[in-house]
Amino acid sequence: MIFNNLGNESDGDILIITMNWHGGSTVFIEKYISDNINKRKVFIMQQYNNQGVEYFIVKDIKSNLIYRIEKNSSKLSILIKTLNINYIFINHLISFDLQFVINWILNSKLSFTFFAHDYFCVCPNYNISCLAKFCNENQINPICRKGFKEVKLPLTTIENWRYVFNQFLSKADHIYTPSIYTANIIKKFYPNLNIESKPHYLNLPLSKTFNPRFIERDKLRIVFLGHIYKDKGEKYLLLANEFIRNQNLPIEFIVCGIYDDDTHMGTKEGIIFTGKYDNKQVSTILNKLETCIVATLSTVFETYCYTASEAILSGYPVLAMNIGAHSLRIKKHDCGWVLPINTPTNGLDELKNFLKFIVTPEGRKQILLKAANTSKFKNGME
Repeated sequence: MIFNNLGNESDGDILIITMNWHGGSTVFIEKYISDNINKRKVFIMQQYNNQGVEYFIVKDIKSNLIYRIEKNSSKLSILIKTLNINYIFINHLISFDLQFVINWILNSKLSFTFFAHDYFCVCPNYNISCLAKFCNENQINPICRKGFKEVKLPLTTIENWRYVFNQFLSKADHIYTPSIYTANIIKKFYPNLNIESKPHYLNLPLSKTFNPRFIERDKLRIVFLGHIYKDKGEKYLLLANEFIRNQNLPIEFIVCGIYDDDTHMGTKEGIIFTGKYDNKQVSTILNKLETCIVATLSTVFETYCYTASEAILSGYPVLAMNIGAHSLRIKKHDCGWVLPINTPTNGLDELKNFLKFIVTPEGRKQILLKAANTSKFKNGME
């Protein structure tokens, strides 16, 4: 498998440091654990806060034994030594006391690997949702101040943040990212670091379920797949929906996934919301919805984008903005459409033009061509 060589076989028992959120990094680490669980003992460490008391939970994945340890470097080191752990895999540092954990790792003298699933090592605004526009005014800009507040650090300069991470990452055995796209962005800030791309591998029962007859529907169905909220294309969904209703275009929007109603513009009228889905069934679900196009209109620098790969591997062309790693995959294999985001309307006018075109006979033929090209994409590829 792709990820079974992230640590050397001689490294012995391993401690995975990861956040207690769910998301793509969690999917990744579950796959990593399954590849390594029979080769070595694997422990997971997460940080918690109970009424102001900070502590770590260290769990033995195989035995399910759980160790609770207070946030004390000496006690933590004793536990790690007792458990015979001699390698650290950093899956995520969000939700941790950064200063404490970074200092403890360096003082432990243990070798470690760092996997950058996002841009937290570059900025507390880990998705760079501001598109890195405010780095020169981080002490006064509300977006930057909010980022530092959320990681519970006093406002410092972004230069100091990056200095600390650069020094820390320079001590890592390996630094990995899910895509060349992400590696290149991080290297703009840390050109001295050796960063290797290790694309995510979807361990799902995916199959080609696109049916050419779907383009013959009176109303073409465009499915917004995944968790849809402000940074994941909600604005485009609602404003484009208002547009197709005003223009009476033969298009239906479906949201297949969790929906956060936090962008109050456009209209939800007529949109079909199916709710959270089981990604193990995604190929079947897209077929049952008679999907023509899957939309992943994220406005942040996606480091890989599982949902785009789920769609492509199921045979469905993908519509995206020209930002994020998935946009490069779509362009490389010509298995969808990429709209410009750096326009006066942030790509909204271009999206409206696309919707007018795609319902034409030529547009419907193009859906078939893009769907056929999904066969060029292989699981885990860039």
